[in-house]
Amino acid sequence: MAAISRNRNRDTMRWGRGLNATQLLLIVVVIWCLFNSIPWSWSLDKSDVAAEPDDMDKAYLRSTSTSNAMASTVEDQQPDGIVSAHQWPARITSELGNVLVKIGKSFVDDAKQNFINDLDEFLRVYQERPDKTNLCGVRINHALAIWLTVRGLKPTAIIESGVNAGQSTYFMRHAAGPETKIFAIDPLDKPICGQNKRWIDEINTEYFVGATFKDLSEIDWLGKAKVGDIDPDKTLLYLDDHVGAFPRLATMLKVGFQHVLLEDNYKAGEGATRFDKAGLTFKQMFSKISEDSKWLHSNTLVYAEFPPLVSGSAHDKSQEPYKKAGGFLHRSDTNIDMVEPLFRPELEEETEDKRVFEKIMSALDLPLPITDRETYMQVMNYQFISYLKIQKLSPILRTKMGFHSD
Repeated sequence: MAAISRNRNRDTMRWGRGLNATQLLLIVVVIWCLFNSIPWSWSLDKSDVAAEPDDMDKAYLRSTSTSNAMASTVEDQQPDGIVSAHQWPARITSELGNVLVKIGKSFVDDAKQNFINDLDEFLRVYQERPDKTNLCGVRINHALAIWLTVRGLKPTAIIESGVNAGQSTYFMRHAAGPETKIFAIDPLDKPICGQNKRWIDEINTEYFVGATFKDLSEIDWLGKAKVGDIDPDKTLLYLDDHVGAFPRLATMLKVGFQHVLLEDNYKAGEGATRFDKAGLTFKQMFSKISEDSKWLHSNTLVYAEFPPLVSGSAHDKSQEPYKKAGGFLHRSDTNIDMVEPLFRPELEEETEDKRVFEKIMSALDLPLPITDRETYMQVMNYQFISYLKIQKLSPILRTKMGFHSD
């Protein structure tokens, strides 16, 4: 055994002595190349590991890889896969089970041009709004959606479920004119959130509020249709009642209503009430696969989410924190689940978008850049407000089910 050991030592010594400097250098280079070609993912130090997100981050966080994957599906890309700053990251699809679904064509497709056409008139109406803050109600993004919907559909009647301080009624009346009948429904006779007064429309509005309250589903709409008070085909439902939009379709199918504007169209996990978070908003329904969502998808003729004026990046100089309940745009948004805004003033170059947005802010006496809380609350309030047109039941089925007005 000792002889064998001595022979091995001599062989090792001969092997070491037999290498010249060039050979040793070559071996070192090969070893270095092999080492650096291996993805040493297991050898992370603490600086490579992301800190545990707090509750706010958990409510908001979406992976960067998902965002990049969504962006890479957009056709208009720069060479070498670089996405242009002008390119909006969201991918719109008509397929069920996605975070941003659009079905059919409607006046929403022309929102930007229609707004520009009505810009001066809308700004005048908005400047004269009865509650300048409207803490628990619509602000500029949703006021504009109401305006464009009423102007686009020209309904002969509007049913408003959820009135609060009357701000939405105010915008409906000014967009529709005096001939349109409005039915305003709210269980309370006074607004919430410290708003002392409800704006009352004295032109052509019937109120079901406070002591005279009846739920949307309890009012005899078929009887009103029979006597000519409403035409279901030309009636718009406006839902701002926070009780779950999808079950409201039962009343729509019964009466033959087709058009609905959903104000509180929160995405999954967000909302002001437990009903908002129950998976029954249209956005939540279209983002999942279930028997109910399949039915909704199959029977929806049009579904479109209104674009906000600007994205959350417009308040990048504000320190306003992200709100876990949702309802507000934020500078940290990835925007993969939101349609492109009407204007992109955050782009570096001087554009028409920037000029129009500056005109809007100036007309409303709102400062730029957005740094204060009040301006943030006015401009960034947004809950994916959407327009939906549902397929009516066939006449035979409506008759068999007892849904007829004669």
